[in-house]
Amino acid sequence: MGFEKSNFPIDKTANPISLSQCFEDRHDFFTEKTKRILSLIIGSTILHLNGTSWLQPGWGSANIKFFQTIFCKTPLRPFIQIQLPKTNPAGADDFRLVVNGGDSDDETSDDLDLGHRFPVMVALAVVLIEVYFVKPFKKLAEMHDVPLIEVSSGRITLIDVDQVFNGDEETGKEGWRSQIPEDSPLLMAIDNCLDGELWEDEEGGPLDSETLKSRIYQHVVRLLELHLIQGFSQIPLDGVDEHARDLDFGKWGQVITRPEQDSQATSLPSGVLTPTRIPSSTVMALAPSQVGVPSLKRKWGQRYSQLYSLGSYPSPNLDTTLTSDVEYKLSQFFDNEMGGRISLQPPADRTHFHVAIICALPRELDAVTLLFDKFWDDEGDLYGRADGDMNTYITGRIGDHNIVLALLPGMGTNNAAAATASLRSSYTSLRLAILVGICGGVPRIANLDAFLGDVVVSKTIIHYDYGRLYPGHFVVKNTVEDSLGSTNRDIRGLLAVFETELMRKRLQKEASEYLKHLQNKAREDRRRADYKYPGIVEDKLYPPAYVHKHRTSCDLCTTLDTFCDSASEASCAVAGCSSMDLVVREHTVEEANFSPEIFIGRVGSGNTVMNSGEDRDRIASAHNIIAFEMEGAGAWDEIPCIVVKGICDYADSHKNKSWQDFAAATAAAVTKAILGRYIIRDGDRDLARIDSVALSHPIALSH
Repeated sequence: MGFEKSNFPIDKTANPISLSQCFEDRHDFFTEKTKRILSLIIGSTILHLNGTSWLQPGWGSANIKFFQTIFCKTPLRPFIQIQLPKTNPAGADDFRLVVNGGDSDDETSDDLDLGHRFPVMVALAVVLIEVYFVKPFKKLAEMHDVPLIEVSSGRITLIDVDQVFNGDEETGKEGWRSQIPEDSPLLMAIDNCLDGELWEDEEGGPLDSETLKSRIYQHVVRLLELHLIQGFSQIPLDGVDEHARDLDFGKWGQVITRPEQDSQATSLPSGVLTPTRIPSSTVMALAPSQVGVPSLKRKWGQRYSQLYSLGSYPSPNLDTTLTSDVEYKLSQFFDNEMGGRISLQPPADRTHFHVAIICALPRELDAVTLLFDKFWDDEGDLYGRADGDMNTYITGRIGDHNIVLALLPGMGTNNAAAATASLRSSYTSLRLAILVGICGGVPRIANLDAFLGDVVVSKTIIHYDYGRLYPGHFVVKNTVEDSLGSTNRDIRGLLAVFETELMRKRLQKEASEYLKHLQNKAREDRRRADYKYPGIVEDKLYPPAYVHKHRTSCDLCTTLDTFCDSASEASCAVAGCSSMDLVVREHTVEEANFSPEIFIGRVGSGNTVMNSGEDRDRIASAHNIIAFEMEGAGAWDEIPCIVVKGICDYADSHKNKSWQDFAAATAAAVTKAILGRYIIRDGDRDLARIDSVALSHPIALSH
């Protein structure tokens, strides 16, 4: 915890938003992950800031602020805001910022707080309750018809908290605690905060400083840690603050991508003088790990502030001395010039890679690379490959996962099988492979229309051109032994969650945001591919029997069952396919905010390009197939895998390439959303840590 360099350039034109405002107006900010992280950060803050002026009477969610970046992101990095005196009230040479944070207003009494000696913990309980229910405490009280006692500081008294949270035994009315599971570590932490006896010694007196800190950790912070890891074991407890600041609180905790930061942020080295600017209040970052203590120095007559490096201390001591009775303020916490740079250490070797992404076409790989958060091989390959492995790899990181990305030497199941076997020989710790790219889609899936740009995810794969040819017909081998079985238990569990309405909608929403980022990044990088949505008018579906061929001036095409080679390469407009024969379907889509529909089911895979609407429907109906592609069957037996592919055509004779780049982009976006929900095992955690350069903030001093 402490003053340190900002990781993202902050938008000075946008007002910070308080946690209390988020409860009122931004319910969609909160996910289970962000709530648990936020609770731990705030709880740890009490451990470090108790006894300082940062925790004044009446502190609460209104004092906890979030800043927006110039990229319209809201990092999950809370700050506490207070008003400090403008001058030394004592008029002495030394002025210390540290005050007794346990002091409370004059209206505090044993009656209002039921003898609780530590009102700061009552305030913490209130914030934890608010975060859990995503409602301000006053709203919770109103909903239970409990009028709150008004005190000058605005704080919530223990007698009110007890009535609202625990209920009324006399009337039998339940409080809000009944809606939290009884075995929840969070509930135990809240109960401990409110237990007055826990915060006094055996004689009923105040606890000494060390005992107090120990109890805060053991009876509150430790329980909040358990609350976090029970739901999200992949988040390292010793790096929660680093993990949190990379999450966009305003976008359901999605990872904030590094390219935005790196393209705009510049470092301001220690010792650089910056002009004084006087803000209206003081802010300090909240984080669980440490407290920084800035050294304040100035030369008379200079209206400039100096940057000094911070020291980290095992216990907080914000004693800061000013050598005169000058008016002082902390300068604006964030500065556009102070965009910090975080560098992730690359994995030590290939065994630290647990996820692979495989693409068959360069256009598919190009789309995926736009969503990497970090590349490990910018300056050359770091990891090599096994003897006999002919693949070339790209390595990097997406979200919490180290990724090895492979491009197949060609399309088809045979190429996929050979390349995947080689991949497995080099990267022996892989737990998941995702085949990402484009496919031909079935227009109607489970009574729902599927459109170009939507994405299919394989639950199982059937090798539809693998079977027996009998006189007059072909029979697909469709047993588990002859064809391809289901995925392993790990992937089945993942896909089962994605089939729920809640998670499917979350994936769609997250994928929509990643798609926007991909499109923006492509423009910034001046990529040749066009990832814009082609438009509803270009989404054309013809009846299965309506064949794509020249409608005039072609002897071959006028024959009932044949068409010429040039017709297969021509667009529908050139071939003369009539718009009057199009299948009419209702498709309402906001093109500027396209959100791909996600379909999960059986995917057909084979070495044959499906170019027939009638054969498509026949095979899809017989085997319950939702899409056709050409690599999944080859990779399936080599490694646990999922096929994630964007629909670029309807697997009929009217194929064209105008949707391929966009479909590749939607598939890549859904893939990143899936990876964000794929939980890392405890034993698979990468030991690479986030290292940042910590600098003190500019301190503005003036006469």
